Amino acid sequence: MNKGDKMKKYLLTILGVLICVNVYAAWPSDSIRTKNWGSEILTDSDLEAQIDLLHTYLNDSLDETAGHKHDGTANEGIIIDLNDDAGVIGVKNVLDEANGGTGLSGFTSGDVIYASSSATLSLLGKGTANQVLQQGGSFPEWTGNLTLVTATSTTQFLNETTAPSTVASQGALYTKDTGGQPEIFFRSESSGTEIQLTTQGAMNESAIPTNIQVFTSSGTWTKPSSISTVYVKVWGGGGGGANPNGSNSTGAGGGGGYSEGLISVSGNVTVTVGSGGSAGVPGSAGGTSSFAGSSTIQGNGGGGGTAVSGSGSDGGAGGTASGGTINLTGISGQSALSGSQTIGPKGGTSPFGGEGGEGEGNSASLAGQVPGGGGGGGASSGGSAGAAGAKGMVIVYY
Repeated sequence: MNKGDKMKKYLLTILGVLICVNVYAAWPSDSIRTKNWGSEILTDSDLEAQIDLLHTYLNDSLDETAGHKHDGTANEGIIIDLNDDAGVIGVKNVLDEANGGTGLSGFTSGDVIYASSSATLSLLGKGTANQVLQQGGSFPEWTGNLTLVTATSTTQFLNETTAPSTVASQGALYTKDTGGQPEIFFRSESSGTEIQLTTQGAMNESAIPTNIQVFTSSGTWTKPSSISTVYVKVWGGGGGGANPNGSNSTGAGGGGGYSEGLISVSGNVTVTVGSGGSAGVPGSAGGTSSFAGSSTIQGNGGGGGTAVSGSGSDGGAGGTASGGTINLTGISGQSALSGSQTIGPKGGTSPFGGEGGEGEGNSASLAGQVPGGGGGGGASSGGSAGAAGAKGMVIVYY
């Protein structure tokens, strides 16, 4: 017996002396004693044997409740184990919540403990593979697997298993087959405007297009297989300024119209870039620029400046626009006053595009700036000629 065990048993012996006053009737009979306490001298081994008896008795006493042996059944509290060979006092029954325990007797790997009331802990068994833990009405619970519905040949909402019968509402996120594989779209407007969020299966950052193609002359935009919607900006050509007509100054050219917006595409698209109007008597109008997808978005050319003999000459009207989400008319060219002028009028500006050309006095007026600026008008006094309008432009984002 080591010193720790001896100390433990000696302490129990002292405690036993106090207890035996009240429990002597329950003390083991003389037949199990090793010596007669009244006439024989006890040896160390005898004393240890008696201490062992007392130790066993005390453990048995601590395992009794109201005269019945404590077997750890419900509502009887915990069992204190003094027989631990390692010298540690242990707990043999479940320690309840009020005393710092869980009140739970066993667990399985993956189980979840949660509070089912302010004073009770309960156990939720582990879920199956890929299940999601969610908050139920009052307690946590396992729910079915989350799945992303993918499209085959029709538009589908992400939370639907079949194609919807109506167009996705504003703010909806859905998938659509774009010819090769399903892509994710966001419906920004209830009228049908959509933003493609993925291209060839990869997410576009903040739905920003990854490609830009600028057309400064007419041509063809080639559709990638994964693209179904593009964003287009269009400027019409600027009108040409008029040359002086006799002793009168003449009007400047108008700026080209501007349009921008989303356009659906199902194949390659013809792109037309309008030319700038030329200077003359009068100046000629600028050409129309357009992008002809499922619908056509276009900016019309600005009008040419007029050259009226003997009276004031009007500047060309700004070009109109159509087909886009934003459609803006170009600024009209300045008009010339009746009679002789030393400086020609200024050409009109195209919205978000080129400035109109400045009118000059002793030299030719300035041409409009690309895209869509109107040409400056001529001045009769200095002999300056009118100038050409600038050509238009088309930019495609996809």
